[in-house]
Amino acid sequence: MLRLLFYSITAPLMVAIPTGWAVAQPPLVQPPSGGVGLNVPLDNNLSVSGWGVNQFLGNGFLMDGNAARTVSSSGFARFARYQTAVESQSTPTALPTNQDWAIEVGYKHTGAYSSINNPFFVKNFGNDKRIVALFNNGGDSWSLGVGNGSGGYDMAASQISLGTGWNRFNFHYKSTTQSIDAYLNNTLIAADMTVGHGQYNADHVQIEFTGAGTDWFSEIKIGDAVPRTRSVTFGNEWVRSHPFTLHGQALRDSSLVNTRYRDANFTNVLAWENNVGLVDKAWEIQHLPWRWHTGERPLDADLMATINSFMSSRPGGEGFVVWDEPKRNEFLQVAEVVNWIRQNYPTMLVYSNMSAKLSPIRPPWNYGQEYGTNQLPDGSYEDPPVPYDYETYIDDYIHFVQPDVLQFDGTYAFLENDPDETTEQFLQDRSYFDALGIIRKAGLRANIPYFAHVQSFDGGGHRHPSESDMRMGVFAPLAYGFKGLAYFTFDHYGSYEDGNGGGLLRALNPNYSSYLTNPTYFYAQGVNAEVARLGETLKMLDSTQVRYVLGKHLDAGSGQVVPNKLPLGATPWNSQTDDPYITLIEASNVGTIPGVTEGDVLIGHFRTALEQLDGPQFEGEGYFMIVNLLREKDVSATDASQQIHIEFDFGASGINSLQRLNRSTGQVELVPLTHDGGSLYYLDLTLPGGTGDLFKYNTGAPFIGGFVVPALPGDYNRDGAVDAADYLVWRKTLGRYLTRGDGADGDGDGIITNGDYNFWRARFGDNSSEPVSAAVPEPASVLPLIYAAIGLLFWRQAGYQLGPRHY
Repeated sequence: MLRLLFYSITAPLMVAIPTGWAVAQPPLVQPPSGGVGLNVPLDNNLSVSGWGVNQFLGNGFLMDGNAARTVSSSGFARFARYQTAVESQSTPTALPTNQDWAIEVGYKHTGAYSSINNPFFVKNFGNDKRIVALFNNGGDSWSLGVGNGSGGYDMAASQISLGTGWNRFNFHYKSTTQSIDAYLNNTLIAADMTVGHGQYNADHVQIEFTGAGTDWFSEIKIGDAVPRTRSVTFGNEWVRSHPFTLHGQALRDSSLVNTRYRDANFTNVLAWENNVGLVDKAWEIQHLPWRWHTGERPLDADLMATINSFMSSRPGGEGFVVWDEPKRNEFLQVAEVVNWIRQNYPTMLVYSNMSAKLSPIRPPWNYGQEYGTNQLPDGSYEDPPVPYDYETYIDDYIHFVQPDVLQFDGTYAFLENDPDETTEQFLQDRSYFDALGIIRKAGLRANIPYFAHVQSFDGGGHRHPSESDMRMGVFAPLAYGFKGLAYFTFDHYGSYEDGNGGGLLRALNPNYSSYLTNPTYFYAQGVNAEVARLGETLKMLDSTQVRYVLGKHLDAGSGQVVPNKLPLGATPWNSQTDDPYITLIEASNVGTIPGVTEGDVLIGHFRTALEQLDGPQFEGEGYFMIVNLLREKDVSATDASQQIHIEFDFGASGINSLQRLNRSTGQVELVPLTHDGGSLYYLDLTLPGGTGDLFKYNTGAPFIGGFVVPALPGDYNRDGAVDAADYLVWRKTLGRYLTRGDGADGDGDGIITNGDYNFWRARFGDNSSEPVSAAVPEPASVLPLIYAAIGLLFWRQAGYQLGPRHY
């Protein structure tokens, strides 16, 4: 124990990212009570509510009935005009110029393009002084114009790409400088714009159809510019400053009466449904923070009182999951709950759990279910009134709810005796990789982290995954850049009544008071330990590319070796364009799975999420993860092993080796390459089934998140000195520890596990702040209260968490 203290492993570059670090962000738009504004809310047929005047609501609009507005392509006058007004007044009133104001417009365009008209513009209606307008330049190229002194516009931002999803435009008028900042999807695209005519008293916004395709508008708001209480990138900052999310969906508190949950190397408890005992046992027995699923409940006095009670009397809360698999017609209710939690408890992570991508080959499913249309007698749903698919569903959710995290069910691919498709067909022909790609794309576009569920249950046509299955279900999302994993489930619904195998645990009696550990529990325990180590780097990286390397198999009919089929949604590896140095990736099956000569391989590329993490002398550092996708029912990871051969041409870069984050130790290790002449090298790598390794080219830049041995024992805050500041990190106050949520652990193995709790007990004693170990210096006894007070301030400023996570 003393030796572990002196050689505690730490991660010097894993810092709590300050909120809003070097990121300009738009203000919130709030029509002031009794003041001037405009409010065209969602799902209100483009009519104003409370503020503003419908000066003209033109022909040609089609209302889909659920929180989005589409403009017809027929030959009518396809525009609508609104003017700002005092609250509940009908007289148009211009915005004041002696105080800040802000505008927000939700917009998207699908189909063809035309530059006939502006999708929207803002001006003073009475004297036609133009202020800002969006222009289409043909195709997906857009410009932002600012009014000039000649009755037209000067372009302030050009070559803007909007894609086919929702976009949020924000404009912030700053009265002190009489200038306007423009934001697109929370990113500053034009700063300090000034109008040539000098007049900023806007009172009018017009939305219209551009002449081709379809234009969509969500809400339009004009009002006071209100500073945000937390960053628009809060989700990313939260994820980077907390342990990598690993949790299992816990349904009954009887499954948490012992430490099995914690011992599975989970980092928090996902407390499902309204079981108070789950959050109590998460804190008191598991010594882990909890995230509570609020249920499918609209915001009302009862829900607010419950959340208030949890936050005031049940320590350990770090997040709320609002709604499970919400439909589009429920998004406004979800947003209301999310916004209330965010406003009242701004340090909490808030998000929903979205449904999985539906099967296109298994009727009667269709996307009417996600849209929220009526169910028909055959089990299908009425068609939505607008084109709808999974990508649109996810994009609508992000735009309307604005969650901190995008989490979805995952796609449970491991089937049991399905008459329609095998697991292999499922993985190849429909939604598994396609869904991972859709969620990845949506998360990156919205600049929010994304989480996935991992299948760990048996029942309902699914089987328990094998070890190789489960590892593939974990590492494939990691290669796509997922920054959190949830197991479905820890203890499964109905695992006693219907006789299925349960989740990681299986109930032994109808009262669900005792449980048996399934083999999947130990699979999860092992892979979680590895992922927790890798996650401390992965949470600091953003995905840039995912490619699929096809293997080969023996065709039963012809007896010939043939290429595997590329899964739906996957992009094949291109050795000419997909990596600056890798020229060849090929695999060979060295396990026991028959009929496979080369299993498929996945390669995900990453870059540092914040360039500051590389240090000032480096930028654009590239990481990549190689995943062996070979897996099979009832096959272990070892028996699905593959040798993967990778060839490199480093040209004039001078690179001749790799760095790898060791999954077992959390340490960065040098990976020598075999020299093949000149700038050519190769690596032969053996990976267990379903497993991935994370690499970085050895350029001299630091490997972010890699654990190294500190130069000074006892330097717990990693400032290069053993001093009073170290006690601010681990000082025990009022029965709790000030613990940094960055993965630093106590027993020196680089991961937070049960061993850390024993370590800290040995260090501090069970009921005292005095250390048992003489190896830890303790300040004079007169100082503890001073240190505790300073520690609380330090915690609040540096993003630390308060709680007995490591008690």
